[in-house]
Amino acid sequence: MSNKQDFRFKDEEKDGVTAEVTPAKNEITLTENGPLYFSGDLQIDGAAAGMEGVGLRAALCRCGKSKNKPFCDNSHKAVEFSDEGALGQSGEAALESSGGPLTVKRIENGPLIVSGNFSIREASGHEGWRGTRAALCRCGESKNKPFCDGAHKVAGFEAD
Repeated sequence: MSNKQDFRFKDEEKDGVTAEVTPAKNEITLTENGPLYFSGDLQIDGAAAGMEGVGLRAALCRCGKSKNKPFCDNSHKAVEFSDEGALGQSGEAALESSGGPLTVKRIENGPLIVSGNFSIREASGHEGWRGTRAALCRCGESKNKPFCDGAHKVAGFEAD
C-alpha cells in the first residue's frame, strides 16, 4: 500500500471529481488483526515528501513490522499479527467538539501520540473511547491494545 492510497487531500481532484470534505468527526477505527484507520483533519508526523502530512484518511501500522512506518503496508498479514480490534480499556470524556485538527506524532521507537478531539471505534463498530490525547501502540506488543503499555521498550522496537 503506498502513501498516495492512504490519503486524499482537501484540495485534490480525482478524475474531475471534487475532493472529499473534512469529516465533521475525528475517528480512529480498530480492525481485527490489522491497522488503525484514521479519519478526520489529520496532521501526521512522518508523512512522505509531497504529502505534506495533511490528509483526511490514513491506515497506520500497529503490528510494528511495516516497512513504510507510520503507514500500514499490509505486513500484518505476513507476520500474522493478532488482535481482535477491541479496546483494552474504555472510557469517555466529554468533548467540546468532535472535529478540528487531529495530530499524530511518532515517539522515537515508541508509540503514536494522538492529540485533538477524537473517538476510537472497535472493530465491532462500538464507539468505546472519546478523548483529546492518547498514546497508541505501534509495536504490536502492548497487552492493552490499542493503547501503549511500554512493551516497545522490552521488545526492542525500532522505527525509522
